[in-house]
Parts: sequence; structure tokens; C-alpha cells
Amino acid sequence: MKIKPTNEHSNVLTHIHFKNIMDYEKGLEIQENFVRLNLDFKKIESKIFKNLRLLNEKQASIEDHNEDKSQINKEDELNMSDYEQNLVKKILADKPKPLVLTFEFNPIYTGGKREKKQTIDSEIYNYNGAHYLQVERGGQITFHGPGQLVAYPILDLRSFANLSPKCYVSILENSIISLLKKKFGITAITNSHTGVWLNEHHKIASIGIQIRRAITSHGIALNIDTDTDYFNSGNFVICGLPSDCKTVTIKELIKDKNMVGADDLSIENVAIQFVKEFSTCLGIKNTEFYSFE
Repeated sequence: MKIKPTNEHSNVLTHIHFKNIMDYEKGLEIQENFVRLNLDFKKIESKIFKNLRLLNEKQASIEDHNEDKSQINKEDELNMSDYEQNLVKKILADKPKPLVLTFEFNPIYTGGKREKKQTIDSEIYNYNGAHYLQVERGGQITFHGPGQLVAYPILDLRSFANLSPKCYVSILENSIISLLKKKFGITAITNSHTGVWLNEHHKIASIGIQIRRAITSHGIALNIDTDTDYFNSGNFVICGLPSDCKTVTIKELIKDKNMVGADDLSIENVAIQFVKEFSTCLGIKNTEFYSFE
């Protein structure tokens, strides 16, 4: 089934890119502010439509119990209709658009919800200047750091036809796969583990999401020119994977294949391409791009 926006408002995706490397906690705060905006809007929207339904039911009850329906105040009925129309237009005009935030973070290890059920010795993750932080996304432990694109889409799944949480994860994976193939000639796959892989033993991108009242947060981490020692060294386990699974980067794959494009590995350029593929997978026709220092 084709995935597409269910209204005109969701047919525009806003992409905000942050140029400078920042602390993960700051990026998390920025994301939460936008998520809260979406959740607060949904709460207000729900209350308004609930009240409209109650008013309509009351009007219908009055009509049913009025023997002479010609005595109904037609002016009031028309005013109610106008009110509904104007209110719906106002709501749609103020509704937050689908959004993708893209970042590059200072070194940090983050644990997903599955790690809450385990006792984590966070000290072993103090590797080469990094530290450990427990967060609310799905998945297990992953790393964020310089040379890695982190993209957090924030959107309402219910604003798109046929977009279940499972389909949404597949869209994230397929967007990365399309980006790697079109821009760098790299063939990537999915397997039984969430994320994007070159084969069963080499991973290039991680995925971990959170969904609250159909609003998405967190997202993907794509390794462009990341220091893979943060993944492949030490006594820690990344994403709960066995020790024979290694992390690879776009840069080393391009170098190995001697391919054109090695000079176009900036986080911003790759972020723009990812958002392009992501919006295409969602059936979104228009994007807006903003960049901040």
C-alpha cells in the first residue's frame, strides 16, 4: 500500500540542520521542545473536535425533539456551520508540519529502553572522552560522535495513509539505503537486526525511535567519517550485537572502491540527501531547508 500524506499540510516537510557539533543533551532538548509542541497541539485539537461533536449532538437532539422543525433558528444553525469551518481552517493552519532535525554530536554512548531492564556499568563507556546517558528511545546502546549524521524526524504517523510504526522504521532504513546507493554507489541491506548493513557482520547505520500519541522522535545515526574505535574497541557491546559485528563508515567504503564523491562527505550534504530520500518515501512533495550555526 502506498504511503502518502492525508492532508495538504503534511505535504510539506521542514528540515532544520545544525552546522556546529553540539552536546547530545542540547540536541535532545531541542528535539523535546518540538515534540512537546506537537503533543500540545494534538491535545488542543482533540478537545476542540470533542466539543464540536458535543455541540452537533446537542443540535441534533433539539431537532429530533422539535415537532415543528420550521421553528429551528436557521441563523444559529448557519453560524455554527461557519464556526466549524473557520475553526477547522485555523487548526490546520497552525498544525506543526513534519520536521527533520539533523545534528552532529560530541562523543556519547546512549542506552535505549531495553537497557533500563539491565544493570549498566556506565564507567566502561567513558571511552576516549565519551560518557553514558540513558534515553527514552527504543533499542539498546549506541554511539554518537563527530563524523556521524544524526537525524530526528518529528511527525504525526496519523497524518499519513498506511504508515504504521513498523512501516515507519522500514522507511527510515530504505531512505538510508537509497541515499547510499544514489550518492555513493554503496549497496546496503537490512536483516533481522534493526538498522542498515553492508552484510551480516558490517553495520553502517543505527535506528532507534520513540512514539508518543503517534508523534515520532529520535531516529537514525549514519556513520560518514566516524572514529569506529568508539564502536569496535573496549569492553562494551553496541546495539546488543555479537563481537564479530563491526561498524563501518561511508568514507572507508568510498576509499576502498576508489569512487568519486569522497570530497562531498560533509554532514550537511549527506543530511540534505537523506531528507530528500525520506520525504520521497513518505510521498511528501515539498521540503523547506533551514541551517543554523
